[in-house]
Amino acid sequence: MVIFFGFWLLGGFPAIDRVCLQLHLSEILTGVVYILLLMVLDQAVDIPWDIYHTFVLEEKFGFNKTTVATFIRDRVKAAVLGVLLGVPVLAVVLWFLGSFGTGAWLWVFVFISSVQVILLFLMPVLILPLFMEMIPLPDGQAIITEEAGEDGKVLPPFLSGRVFYATNGGTYATRDRRFPGATVGDQLEMVQRDGSWVIAASDSQPASAAIHAKSGFEGQLNAGARLTFKLSEEIKQLAQEGQASADPLVPRGPADSVTAVCVDAGLLRSSLLKLANQLGYYGANIYVIDGSARSSHSNAFCTGFGRFRRICLFDTLLPLMSEGEILAVLGHEIGHDRLYHVHTMLVMSLAYFFVMMYALGHFLASPALSAAFFSEPKVYLSVVFFTIIWEPVDFPMSVLMKIFSRFNEYQADRYSVAANRQYGRFLGDALKKMMRKSKDASSIPRLLEQFAPSAR
Repeated sequence: MVIFFGFWLLGGFPAIDRVCLQLHLSEILTGVVYILLLMVLDQAVDIPWDIYHTFVLEEKFGFNKTTVATFIRDRVKAAVLGVLLGVPVLAVVLWFLGSFGTGAWLWVFVFISSVQVILLFLMPVLILPLFMEMIPLPDGQAIITEEAGEDGKVLPPFLSGRVFYATNGGTYATRDRRFPGATVGDQLEMVQRDGSWVIAASDSQPASAAIHAKSGFEGQLNAGARLTFKLSEEIKQLAQEGQASADPLVPRGPADSVTAVCVDAGLLRSSLLKLANQLGYYGANIYVIDGSARSSHSNAFCTGFGRFRRICLFDTLLPLMSEGEILAVLGHEIGHDRLYHVHTMLVMSLAYFFVMMYALGHFLASPALSAAFFSEPKVYLSVVFFTIIWEPVDFPMSVLMKIFSRFNEYQADRYSVAANRQYGRFLGDALKKMMRKSKDASSIPRLLEQFAPSAR
């Protein structure tokens, strides 16, 4: 607020306008450049807080797995995507507002609403994969390492909760993009060397790749098998360095080994698809998202419509939950679709946007309001200042939407339990695990109310 009012009172808005006018562009392009410059300044103010949240707060409590390179890459991608999608849309909006008079707001509403609906279909198949690796949950086996801190020991982040998928060559390999450190590559393999299983850096010649951990287990791996890998001295050193960034409230020391368990990913996949078909969520594909490349927080969601449907599980769920708990969580996520929560929220959002555009139409047509903010009326200046004065309306609406969203969460919980009575216990256990894992107390009232009514 201090920065915003300082920028306003010191004449920042007209100063940016003067810079844009010196480019001698058309009014529409001048407006696009003006709004883009304001967005760049807004991002410049936000970035320090994003850095603090990711590399200080998240790091302090052991959640952050984002590297500086990933942080920068994500924001560059977002900026490029914003320009590619936002500039044409913004230009069309300014053209409507400048060409269609008092009825322009209705054209803008129809245009923006159409773009939003199209993006709902494009998001899961084109946009989300730009930022996260979406790995089809394979048939066959997978091996999952333990999460850091499970036994009070500190592991290097790249070995914590890592998922190894079976390959055609009889080995196992990670497929996420988590960067493990300055001295090793961005993927790991679990292979047999001299008869025993080892964790090594992926390389074009696996036999020469550096070994990070070695087990004494020989022979083939079967579902349920547990392996203990002794860490190399180099990896122990990385764990020692990571101890300082672990949760300071819990006394811990560097680990000298990491435990892994072999699970039947194919069985989990068939169980998830069976549940989806049972609940009428047809045609979905199941993907594992490499959320662990950025954070140890867990999540799952269903997205898309029709043949664009995708069931997405964060890879951090796999080492955290049992098959029954994952199925219960998926029942909850499918409940959002089958109870038409996504559709209802979309209709509500469009209705709210309709009211907002109607108000914009009156703002543009009011000489008194225009004179209160700028001496010379311009369409793009009107749009900017309308978004500013609309925020007091937006805040209470966001509170009401949050209340409605929490109501939907309760409904989705009940839907999952109705699908299978056993899911009540599984869902309760899953929520408690996520609460402990995320050090999040906000789930406690929901747990008490949903699964222990007598505790109210």
